[in-house]
Amino acid sequence: VINIDEKKQDRFKTYPTMDVLKFLALLSEQILAHEHDCEKAVIEQACRMQTAFSFITASLFMLLPVVFEHRGPLTENFIFISFSVITLFLILSLVAATCAQNRRKVEDFPNIDKLLLHFKDNYRLFETTEARQKYYIETISVIQESYHSRTEWRGKWLQWSMYLFYTSIISCLVVFVIA
Repeated sequence: VINIDEKKQDRFKTYPTMDVLKFLALLSEQILAHEHDCEKAVIEQACRMQTAFSFITASLFMLLPVVFEHRGPLTENFIFISFSVITLFLILSLVAATCAQNRRKVEDFPNIDKLLLHFKDNYRLFETTEARQKYYIETISVIQESYHSRTEWRGKWLQWSMYLFYTSIISCLVVFVIA
């Protein structure tokens, strides 16, 4: 059961009408749905980054034998170091994209048995419609904050994945210009 701290409960003492509470409940549900959508979008983007990693890596390793065969004045060391640096950035990009998809625990709605037990132990707190609505809003608020935190965490990993991927592309261009 999600325990709502007293400071958060106190902020509802100034809301006199049930209409305001209904509005807040609806708004809270929409914000939570938005957080779900944002998290889904970040996971999908991380998946796309992994796909891009696969294509670029496959292209790079198909290109390697051709470069060796027609290397001209390029030394083997230059080719190995260049491909190693590019591959390093690609692998780091893959790791960051994989971390962005990692599952982390978030707050969720309490299961029914725990909720019933909590209501039974604290039934006086839930006697009025307003009190139940306040509890509902606070529960969604806690869950939304948890999802927001996790989405922000995923977003940072995804940003690093993109930076590293772009660095690998720039490294490819630099190596091809030098060669």
